[in-house]
Amino acid sequence: MIIWSSNSTRSVVKPVVQLLESGNLVFKDGLFRDSTSYIWQSFDYPTNTRLPEMKFGWDLKIGLNRYLTSWKNVNDPSIGDYSYGIELPGLLQFVLHYGSVKQFRSGLWNGVQFSGLQNIKSCEHRSNDDIIMSTNNIRIITKA
Repeated sequence: MIIWSSNSTRSVVKPVVQLLESGNLVFKDGLFRDSTSYIWQSFDYPTNTRLPEMKFGWDLKIGLNRYLTSWKNVNDPSIGDYSYGIELPGLLQFVLHYGSVKQFRSGLWNGVQFSGLQNIKSCEHRSNDDIIMSTNNIRIITKA
């Protein structure tokens, strides 16, 4: 009986599942210690909560979009109707969807703040986030 599987094709000599202090659940080869040896990690598949060190946004190199989703309801943690993430193509902006309908967008990131949030002080970019925009990534990493 298969209880869980990942989409990884990498072979593992010494399989280890570990819950890190950050809250990241990782599957790795126990022969290696660095994070690049993770076969799978929960921080690549966020649900309804962002934690410190969690990546949020697009890894353009592998086509992975890390975004938040709501629960179906209070008692059912399966994927609900709301999603919140970075919209592509184009420049960095956050978008909230209800199903396929766009409910809110932050406006474009100008390097200091989001253009659609210029009059909302509480929504300015938090200084403990790293915004990374490169050829391979458009993402935000929250630091502790």
